[in-house]
Amino acid sequence: MKISLKVPDWVEERNLYLFAGIETVARRLACNRFWEVKIDRCSSCGKCCENVNSPFGDVGRCSMLKQVGKETECIMGVHRPHGCGVTEPYNVEECTVTWQPIGL
Repeated sequence: MKISLKVPDWVEERNLYLFAGIETVARRLACNRFWEVKIDRCSSCGKCCENVNSPFGDVGRCSMLKQVGKETECIMGVHRPHGCGVTEPYNVEECTVTWQPIGL
């Protein structure tokens, strides 16, 4: 699918995200100034929701994260905070999310 948008100049210094539901599909970070598309999706391991400073609990595993079989799920669904959907899970070896730059 190809999407083309004309956006106002004031967005130049801001991060831009494209979502499919609650999952980030593409992004353009102000610090990079190029678009990236997610080519490998999250495996729902839940590791990025551990050892965090969550608004829903003390430092540690987010209390909104529930185990569902071998995977995890945020029980907030579409109501989860924006930051949870766009934050990169640094130092999470198990992370399966991969971004591919486009237009470089």
